Amino acid sequence: MYRLTIDNEQPLTSITLDVVKLFIGITANDEDEMLEKMVNAALRYAEDYTGNVFAKADVTILSSRDNILVVGKIDTEKELNVTVDGNPVNAVVTGNNIHVGYSGLIEVNYSTVENVPPPVAIFIMQETAKMYERGVESIVSPDTKLLSRYVNLAVC
Repeated sequence: MYRLTIDNEQPLTSITLDVVKLFIGITANDEDEMLEKMVNAALRYAEDYTGNVFAKADVTILSSRDNILVVGKIDTEKELNVTVDGNPVNAVVTGNNIHVGYSGLIEVNYSTVENVPPPVAIFIMQETAKMYERGVESIVSPDTKLLSRYVNLAVC
């Protein structure tokens, strides 16, 4: 069993509207709201495709396995909470793995920091530019090669 929930995801600060507009070649401000929606759509697509979290967010993972793959970059200034069958336990975080060492229903709660690798930022800007050219807020035939390195394969 494996279930991932992402809450309170924040807008990106590393890919600003000014950077996106420069990338696309826009100087006017009258389409800023639409561009922000397009950037968010491209971010969601990248996160859904990779199974990763690139923005600042709160993450909950429920698993029946005691070795859990971390999604996103853990915010070390905030608490990491781990429970097994509702009882708090200590866990060991090594790289992008959380090892619990107990069996049962494991729940892991943590926050992430924004961590957008350059290829993912390029993907987001390219897909935003394509959406802008088409005048729609949906992604059609994305070039996912830039994302392939960041795909997480969740173990169920």
